[in-house]
Amino acid sequence: MQREPLLNLVTQLGRAFAARGMGAHARMLRVYFLALRHGLADSRNAVRVSLTEEAVLEWLRTLRVPPFDAPEEGGYRVQPRGEGCGTCAARGETPTVITDAVFPGGARMRCRSCGSLWLEEDAAGPQR
Repeated sequence: MQREPLLNLVTQLGRAFAARGMGAHARMLRVYFLALRHGLADSRNAVRVSLTEEAVLEWLRTLRVPPFDAPEEGGYRVQPRGEGCGTCAARGETPTVITDAVFPGGARMRCRSCGSLWLEEDAAGPQR
């Protein structure tokens, strides 16, 4: 469907939500409307956004954006690829490590045994 006719239908649905006291639905639809109007939807007019304050802070730590660029500032430690969990190694334990997130320039790793998080960067270093 073309953008303008869809925007008109979204407006009608928003009025219907508001008339029925469906405030949460109406707020969600407003975000969709804004994304459509500003050309942020994909080719199927889909908008997929699921962000929270916690997720934003997590990405700031992961991408080492100041002030989250050092462990003493709340950031993650950086270590060579494949080194494993330093916390479990210090205890003499064998951890189970998973890749928690991948980003250009590296990965965020998580120890399923103790819950530690750290970054492993590609040899070329961070893509800042």
